[in-house]
Amino acid sequence: MLRFSVPFTIAGKRKAAESTAQPPTSVCGDCNLRIDVQFPVYLPTDQNTQLENTNEPRCQWDQLMWPCSFALCAVLSSRQDIILSKCTVLEIGAGLALPSLFLYHAAHACKALLCEPQCCTSCEDLDHPDLNVVVTDGKWSLSTKQAIRGSICKCNQQDTSDSDRSHDRAASLQMIEYDWCQPLGEVVEASRLSQEHTPALKLVLASDVLYEKADWDDVFSSIAGLLLFGSREQECICLMSVQVRSCNSACLLSRYALKYGLRMHTLDQEAWLQKIELMQINHEGAAFNSQYRDVAVIELKLGETE
Repeated sequence: MLRFSVPFTIAGKRKAAESTAQPPTSVCGDCNLRIDVQFPVYLPTDQNTQLENTNEPRCQWDQLMWPCSFALCAVLSSRQDIILSKCTVLEIGAGLALPSLFLYHAAHACKALLCEPQCCTSCEDLDHPDLNVVVTDGKWSLSTKQAIRGSICKCNQQDTSDSDRSHDRAASLQMIEYDWCQPLGEVVEASRLSQEHTPALKLVLASDVLYEKADWDDVFSSIAGLLLFGSREQECICLMSVQVRSCNSACLLSRYALKYGLRMHTLDQEAWLQKIELMQINHEGAAFNSQYRDVAVIELKLGETE
């Protein structure tokens, strides 16, 4: 079983009673979010993160917990504008969907903190998070689906084994089988993104999806299409974590970003590495912190590369 903790700070506001003219009351607090993945996931070794050297068959790749997933969690732990936002987050090539699960758990943790008695008298008085999380992949194994649903179930304290969709006032999470070579309209329709009641797409996540060069055009094309769709209502960005390998240098990534009309910016590695050190990643007693120096987290927006 994989366990890790993500420390983060939140600040919210309690609504004033409608009968008064008082401004909203600020509510702040520190969270130490503990996430358990109730499934014997595999962690790649220092040697096989290069993938061309891995002995793991491709059918098990969705059961591997790559360093890129934790890097995205570290970056997202500072994005309160997402955690406490009424928006949609969509992850492509999700596998075990750890970054999406982090956001889902974080939204619930924020709700629990903001609903504490010492913060307010009633949860009904709060501006609740309303995060809509959509995770997509070409095809999940049954065991991986069970791992994701188990994490949702643990968060919700209810059985979600018979459903791909779980709802809660803090957040919702939907699993959709979508391959980036499929038409974009299919995932838009399946996720109900075009419907009026669905929160606008604000963030696209991609964790270690550039492992086969033949897929790069489809990956960047899908990201560009999703950002274009999301940007109809507000700015939409993509956060992508990349395991630096011989085939994906920064220069090559920039060329692909430019090809699809995207502006690329590499985030400060030291900032999120400090978060990694606090995350207490543990898998049967073993941490694997030495691999993160080979991970880059980049931000993609519509426009020319910086």
